[in-house]
Amino acid sequence: MAFFEELQRKASNAGAKALEMTKGLSDAATLRVTIKEEEKNIGDLFSRLGQAYYSAHRKDPDDPFLELIQRIQFSQAKITQCKQQISIIKNIHYCENCGAEVPNDSFYCSVCHTPCSGNYGKRN
Repeated sequence: MAFFEELQRKASNAGAKALEMTKGLSDAATLRVTIKEEEKNIGDLFSRLGQAYYSAHRKDPDDPFLELIQRIQFSQAKITQCKQQISIIKNIHYCENCGAEVPNDSFYCSVCHTPCSGNYGKRN
């Protein structure tokens, strides 16, 4: 009988250790998820900080980051040109209220129902 009791004790100890290891792995995985979330949060905050700095300093000719500001402005102009080309190709314009694509022959935006005020029949 002592043999079976010893075997049962060892199995119980092994099970407890396995459970402890599993819990440790689970805790580590939870901590890794938390780290990733916080890293994303920091990235978002850096982005917001950069956007705020850009908004505050984009017209300052003596800004130490003038080159970066100009590169942003160049990219924004390029995006605007691309959107204009897309609107010509697709025969649409963008709603002034919500930014949705609206066919040029529409009187109202199908998303927010804002009148097309002057965009009707025009290509952007």
